[in-house]
Amino acid sequence: MMARLLLALVLGALLNSQVYGALAKEGLYWVQGSTQTVIESVSVTEPTRVRLAYSQIAIGGGPVNGSAILARGVDTYSAVALGAAGNYVDLPAGEYSLLAYADLGLEPVAELLLNLQTDTGNVLYNESLSARKILFEEDSDSVTVQQPFVVDNGQSQVEFRYTGFEQFDVADLFADIAFPVVLITDSDEAIVATFPLTSHSMSDAVTLPVGTYSLTIAAALPDVGASGFFWQLQVGEQRYGDKVNLKADNVTNPPEVIALGETDDFAKAQYLLESVWLLGAGNAAYGVTLEQGDNWFTLSPENEHVLPATLEGSYQMYISHPGGENAGVGIKIKRRDDGITQFSTCLPVGNVRLIGEFQVNSPEVVSIYSDDLEFVNSVESVRYAVTDGAYGISSQVVYGDSQIDVPIPTPGTYCLLGQATVVNNGNALLRSRVVSGSSLLGEGYLNAGEGLVLIQNLEVARGTYRLALADHSFPEAASAVAIGLYGEENRYRKYYPNGLIGMAGSGDLTLAAGTYQLAYLVLTDAEESALLGYALESVEDSSSDPQPDRNANGGGDGGGGSGGAFNLFFLAFLLGMRIARVS
Repeated sequence: MMARLLLALVLGALLNSQVYGALAKEGLYWVQGSTQTVIESVSVTEPTRVRLAYSQIAIGGGPVNGSAILARGVDTYSAVALGAAGNYVDLPAGEYSLLAYADLGLEPVAELLLNLQTDTGNVLYNESLSARKILFEEDSDSVTVQQPFVVDNGQSQVEFRYTGFEQFDVADLFADIAFPVVLITDSDEAIVATFPLTSHSMSDAVTLPVGTYSLTIAAALPDVGASGFFWQLQVGEQRYGDKVNLKADNVTNPPEVIALGETDDFAKAQYLLESVWLLGAGNAAYGVTLEQGDNWFTLSPENEHVLPATLEGSYQMYISHPGGENAGVGIKIKRRDDGITQFSTCLPVGNVRLIGEFQVNSPEVVSIYSDDLEFVNSVESVRYAVTDGAYGISSQVVYGDSQIDVPIPTPGTYCLLGQATVVNNGNALLRSRVVSGSSLLGEGYLNAGEGLVLIQNLEVARGTYRLALADHSFPEAASAVAIGLYGEENRYRKYYPNGLIGMAGSGDLTLAAGTYQLAYLVLTDAEESALLGYALESVEDSSSDPQPDRNANGGGDGGGGSGGAFNLFFLAFLLGMRIARVS
C-alpha cells in the first residue's frame, strides 16, 4: 500500500458532467476548512455492490475521530465513522467521490486505512493515510510550534529552512525579534539535533536514522509591533511548512507577508521587474520579493517598484504590505533588450477579488459592464481595477447595474480586479463583462460579503427541470447555503439562511436552451468544512427513464443513487478566501 499524506488545504478539480437519461447534470461542491481531508475519484463500469471501511492503524497515538463518505451529486451512497465498516450498497455504473477526514484532537499523529471493495473481493481503493498536525501553543510572551515526522527509509537527510519577515521589510514594517530556537527530539524526547539561526534567511541539514521525531520551534513575541517567519522541513519526499505570525497584544492589523509560490523558469538574461498597487489607499509601503537561495531581488518604495535584474531559473515570490489593506497588486517581468513580457500576475489583497483576465490587441478604450445577480442580496457599490502587472488604473465607484470605460494603452493580457460592498450586509454577486465595441473580451464574477461563492457553467436543452440541492453534513452541515441558476431569460435562486439538513428541491423550472450559470453560496462556522451536491433533472424524460429513489436506503448506511457523472469542486480558505478551480 502506498502511504499518502492527508491534505490540510486542497485546491480544485473539475470533472466534466455527462448526461444519463433524465439526469441532465449533477455535481459535488467541497469547502475545505481546518479538517485534514483526502479526496479521491472512484469509477465502476457496471452495476456493482461495494462496502466502505475506515479504520485507525494501532501503531502509536491515541484514538482519533473522523468519517468517510462515498457520494455523487445529491446522493450519499455510504457514510461510515472512523473505526467502522458500512453495509454493502449498490452502485450504478459511473464515477463517484470518496472523501475521508480525520480530527486529531489532542493527538499529533494518526495512521489510518481507507478501503472500498466489492462483494466479490475486488479492491477499488485501499490506501494508508498519515494525518499529522502542527501543534501550536502561545502564551503571553512566546509561541511554540511542533511538527511530528517519521524517518522510515534508512538514513535520511532532514533539511530545515527559515525565512524571517525582516527579510521582506521594505518600509520598517516589522519588529526586530530574537532568532527562534529550533531543535529536533526523538521519541524519548531527547534532543538529537539543533539548528542555530544566524540570519533572517538560512537553511541547515542533519542526517537521522529510522525513527519517530518532532521538530520544535520556540519564538519570543515582540514587546511592540509584529513580525513572523516561514519555516520548511523536508524529510526525503515528505515536506512540511507553515507561516508563523508574531505580534504584541496591542497590534490589531499586523503587517503581512504573502507567499505567492514559484515563478516560471527564466532564461539567463537582463530583465526589468515592475509592480503596481491599485484600489488601496495610495501607493502603500509594500514590497515584492523574488528569492532563489541566496539571490534576493526586492521591489520597494525606495526603487519606486522598478528594478533591473539578471535572472536565471525560477524564483519564490512574496508580497509584504502594512496590513489591513484592501488592494490589488500587479507584477510584471519583461526582457530589457526587446521589452517582451516573460511573466505577469496580479494578486487581490483583503476584500478585493480577482475577476478574470482579458486580452487586447491594440490600444483602445474598453467598457466594463456590471450586472447585479442579487444573489442573495443586492450590490451596493463596486470599483474596478485593470492591470497588466506594470500599468494599472482604478475606476471610480459605481452603483448597481452600470457601465464604465477604461483606457488600455498597450496590447497585452490584463487582469480585472474588483471591490464590492453589499446592501444590508450578507452576500452579493455581480457578473462583470469586458467589452470592446460588439466583442466580448472576457467575463467573470465578483462576490462581496460573507461566505464562499462558486460559479459553474451548465449547457441546458430547452425543457422543464427540477433543481435539487443537498447538504451531505460532512463533516457538519453548513450554517447557511443558497443556490441559483441564471440564464438569459430565466433566473432562479433559493436561500436557506439556517442551513439545509438533507435535500431540498425547486418546483418545475421551464428553461430555454442555452448556457446557464449555477451559483452556490456556502457559509460555514469558523474553520468548518462542508460538502454539498446538486442535481438538475429533466421532468419530461423522468417518466420514460426513471431514476432510483433518492430516499431509498442503500444497504443501511447511505441513500440510494442515480446515474450520472459528477463535478467535484474544492475550495480553500486562501488569499482572502479566493476560489480556486482547476479543470
